[in-house]
This record gives sequence, C-alpha cells and structure tokens, in this order.
Amino acid sequence: GGKYFASKHCTTVFRDRDGRLWIGTNNGLYKQNLSSPYYNAYDLTQQWPDLANCYIRAIYCRNDKLFIGLRNNGGLVVLDRSRPGQGRRMDFAKYGPACNTIYNIFPFSADTLWIGTRSGILWFNTANYHSGRVAVPAELAWIDEINSISMIEDARKNIWISFGKLNSLVYYRRDTRQFTDISGPKNPLLK
Repeated sequence: GGKYFASKHCTTVFRDRDGRLWIGTNNGLYKQNLSSPYYNAYDLTQQWPDLANCYIRAIYCRNDKLFIGLRNNGGLVVLDRSRPGQGRRMDFAKYGPACNTIYNIFPFSADTLWIGTRSGILWFNTANYHSGRVAVPAELAWIDEINSISMIEDARKNIWISFGKLNSLVYYRRDTRQFTDISGPKNPLLK
C-alpha cells in the first residue's frame, strides 16, 4: 500500500457505504484504510495476468460485491469487498468484440446493473451473473456500435445517457420503458 499515488494515473474513484474510497488506476485497485492514511493495493494481474494493460475505468459497490469495469478488453471483474484479491471475471465478447471495454457502471435496479461498453449498453444481473444487451429500438441501433460515456439518473428516476459521438444524448423513461434520442440532429438545443 501507500499514502500517495506517485506515477499512477487515477481513472475512477468510488466511495462505498462505509465511507471508504476505492481508487482505480492504470496500475491496479486501491482501497482506503479507514484506520490510517494509507491505502491497500490490489494487483488484479496476480489473478489475471492478461489484465496488465487494462486499466480500471469504472467502480461500483453493491452490498458485499465490488464491480470493476476495465478498458482495453479487460471486461468486468467482480470482487468480494472483504477479500479484494479474490474474484470472478466476466467476459462479454459474445455481445461484440468491443463489449469487454467498459466505460461506466450504472445501478439500474436492485439486482441489475447497466454496463456502458465501447459497443453499446449491456445489462448484468448481480444475483446470478447473467447478462445481455439492453434492447433498443431500431432507430437507435447506432447505440450498439458506439461507446457509452456516462449515465446519470434524474429526480424522476429516468436515465440520461451520453455517447462518444458529437452531441449524442439519449433519455430512458423508466415508467414507459422507452428510449428517446435527443441528440443534436433531433434537438436544436444540442447543436
């Protein structure tokens, strides 16, 4: 562990329900030690050597599980919060060659996460580890070919999703389960 992150590129930070910081870097995962100013370091390459160049891009914690989204085709790693050195790696290649490059993780429901990848959005069940593509209408098929940059929820629990295409924004209404494209060509406010 260490107190500082000299020569490390911090890529994401997540604060869990205990107030502990989890920091993803280009060189592994760091967990804040609440009783000292030091961090515990976890090298994911000890369990998965091929993750050497797959830096952490997203972290989400639910109950006793830590979900780590990796870039460069690293996929999703699920760790036990009490033993971060042990875990399970999820491979999403069956949904497309770029689906193992993860940009963000969004808590969709009590047992489901939405995983923003370089090639669309996947759903992931945290109870049984099943997954699939989030179904989008035909007019939004471009979503499955581009990276999801971020997902946020508004006060009405609707989801706003931005993509790696200029002025691209999609709105998902939970009550109707419908997506609406409000990107630049459709919405002059985003031009």
